[in-house]
Amino acid sequence: MSSCSSKITKPSYIRFEVTTDSIKVNATNTKTSPFHVVAFKNAKVVSDTVVVLSNETKLLLSFSSETLDTTTILKDITFRASYGNPKMTSYDTLYNYQLPFPKNKTYQILQGNQTNFTHKGIFSTYALDFKMPVGDTVCAARSGYVAGVVKKFSKNGKDKSYRDYANYITLYHDDGTFSQYVHLKENGALVNVNDYVEKGQAIGLSGNTGWSTEPHLHFAVFKSLPMQFESIPILLNGKDSRTHKKWERVFHQKDSIK
Repeated sequence: MSSCSSKITKPSYIRFEVTTDSIKVNATNTKTSPFHVVAFKNAKVVSDTVVVLSNETKLLLSFSSETLDTTTILKDITFRASYGNPKMTSYDTLYNYQLPFPKNKTYQILQGNQTNFTHKGIFSTYALDFKMPVGDTVCAARSGYVAGVVKKFSKNGKDKSYRDYANYITLYHDDGTFSQYVHLKENGALVNVNDYVEKGQAIGLSGNTGWSTEPHLHFAVFKSLPMQFESIPILLNGKDSRTHKKWERVFHQKDSIK
């Protein structure tokens, strides 16, 4: 069946500024964490990579209003945005993250860094998996703003086709890095986008959603690259995260150094 019309949608972060002789395409950030955006036409890049900070508006493209209108622009141009500032050149490598669960709790490492299972490749190399029953409390490993929340999913499976069904929380930190807490239970987020959370604050409930073989918490810290995250090694409760090994039992005996 064919349709006589197709729906044209405008990304929420795109704003048009129309005057008698021009149309400016602006990117606006209403969140507390930065993002970057690029415009494409026929799969080719037609703009610079524009970094938009919190509560900031940046010019992305400009056209003559004599030859184009906003509807045509949305038909011809696609926009892609991603977390963070890929132009960031440094971050705090000495910051001491706390374990992502409450004090006086012990959990087992299911998967460490740089494994041959799923912790490989630029996105997941330096992730850690903690064996954690569904419904246990997940805590912020570092203070920051809530950049993203996904909480609507309930299913899980043992292959990649379930990857996009994970619930997770993304936090933005003051040195430009992000942390992520993945596989949370359905409606297991205890925070909302733009909330500020303190280190050690309860932010969610663990689960088993998405690409997951058993209940656990997947935790990682990232720096931003163009249109993607790169996981990074961190200092976790006074220990190099790369030294944590599978089946190791990790006890949060005391608060980590702030």
